[in-house]
Amino acid sequence: MDAQIWLIIGAMALVTAIPRLLPYFIINKRSLQAPVKNWLKLLPIVIFASMIAPPLLTENNTFAPLAHLTDLAAVALAGTIAFFTRNLAFSLGGAVAVLLAAEYLL
Repeated sequence: MDAQIWLIIGAMALVTAIPRLLPYFIINKRSLQAPVKNWLKLLPIVIFASMIAPPLLTENNTFAPLAHLTDLAAVALAGTIAFFTRNLAFSLGGAVAVLLAAEYLL
């Protein structure tokens, strides 16, 4: 049974690695055009937004942005700080400050 578990883990690692590594090896030798590079730079932002938006904007599977108002304020402040400073530490610090202030003042 121990070998079977390791075989399953190895197969899962291979299945998840192939879609990530295959595009890298295909595109590695080619020079991409500027619009494609700019579009690819936006992908991490879009993926991150798609992961954090549903929990912030829904409550019990219904649209309820006011249910998470302090979290939305923290995300908005972190996004604003990140846009202007491009500094991860300042962005996270601003978000944490908003959440701490909301916790202790409200």
